[in-house]
Amino acid sequence: MPWPATSAASQTAMLGSPGFSITISTSDATIKSGTELIVTLMISNISNHAINLDLDEADYRVEVRDEHGELAKPAQNGRTLADSDSQFTAPKDKSFLTIPMQTGETTKAQINVSQLFDLSWPGKYTISVQGYDRENKAQVLSNMIGVTVVQVQCTAIPVNRSATPESGSRTRTANPPVSVTLSTKRHYVRAGDEIVIEESVANLSDSPIATSPFYAPGVHVKDVFDESLDMKDSGGCPVKRRPDRQLAGGSRGIPGALMPHQTRKDSGTVSYWNDFRRPGVYTIQKILRSQKTRQAIVSNILTIIVFEDCMSYGGPLSSDQVYSVDRPTRTPVGTIKQGQPLYECKTGRDYSKKACAPVLIHRVDSRYTEEARQAKLTGTVVLGFLVDDRGKTADVRVLESLGKGLDEEAVAAVKQWKYKPGLYKGEPFPVNARVGLEFGCLSAKYPKEFH
Repeated sequence: MPWPATSAASQTAMLGSPGFSITISTSDATIKSGTELIVTLMISNISNHAINLDLDEADYRVEVRDEHGELAKPAQNGRTLADSDSQFTAPKDKSFLTIPMQTGETTKAQINVSQLFDLSWPGKYTISVQGYDRENKAQVLSNMIGVTVVQVQCTAIPVNRSATPESGSRTRTANPPVSVTLSTKRHYVRAGDEIVIEESVANLSDSPIATSPFYAPGVHVKDVFDESLDMKDSGGCPVKRRPDRQLAGGSRGIPGALMPHQTRKDSGTVSYWNDFRRPGVYTIQKILRSQKTRQAIVSNILTIIVFEDCMSYGGPLSSDQVYSVDRPTRTPVGTIKQGQPLYECKTGRDYSKKACAPVLIHRVDSRYTEEARQAKLTGTVVLGFLVDDRGKTADVRVLESLGKGLDEEAVAAVKQWKYKPGLYKGEPFPVNARVGLEFGCLSAKYPKEFH
């Protein structure tokens, strides 16, 4: 449904008595992100004599504002005016004007606004045109029209925007021989900043495995997995490659096969080759696919929220927790080996047979200090600690510091956390934990559909 348009006559009347009027319209009240927006411009001679209209000196300017009232950014290849105010753009096609223009005469033209301004971000925009009547030295304002840009939906089921950044893991293979986990220190990222993800691949089997055929000398084909990253935007569309980045030569190091019960960790900047520059909600998932059976093993779904401008800072916004056994641990029902995988147990059967990770049952959030707020500090405090066999935290220490008092606040909060302890066949045992508490933007400027 089109937004209500203001009257051109009512706007020009406030500015004096210009000799012509400007009216704009569009048949596209709603467009999909990435499609063209055509606006029809109509100029009428409302004076009692012929007038000359000249666009050569940029007497007509298109103004586009977003839903926050700010001027839209020029398109990457759009034309801007020669004067200092580069946010206004003149139509490229000047041939439609009749010079001179007789009394009562009207002329029309079409302007491709999407070629002049970046309308790729979902949201609501207002469009108007300014003109200047040199003869009467009067400014002429057109009516204002509204256009809604919606996100292209590539999937029938859109991304759940209410999901937390640490969405749970899931697999499509029963009793998989390998597990993969993704994490990041920054779930909330300013548009244009780097997005770095960390990957942990664990071999749960008794045979060597390889995650690429190039890393698989001597490894049986049943234990070789092709790997890929599934990256989608808010509409479920695949994240595109960045056109400004060209693939370069070079080779990736060959780590070799992953030995039984071994874990390999790696990290990479996914935003270098892939375009995450638009604000919105993105999901990233690692997929390992068996070369023999073609069955897929998938990681947890990592959610990244890209915002344009931050309005207030705080935290913690999110936390990623990793649990491990760093030494052999004896329990009444057996010994837990060093490096043994810990499972997210959900059923009684799981608890009776597996080594289960602790479950956080009482969390105290750390305070965002005034010193950090004044510095607009963002980042992650990484802590290491022990979850003992009673579910209490002990030996809390800072592994990666952020400063401005946030380290001390994070330690004080984690010391108050309480867990359901790790269980092995129903018996509690101590578990090492590593947690990253992320501090950053609490209130950001997003397209409203992402709020």
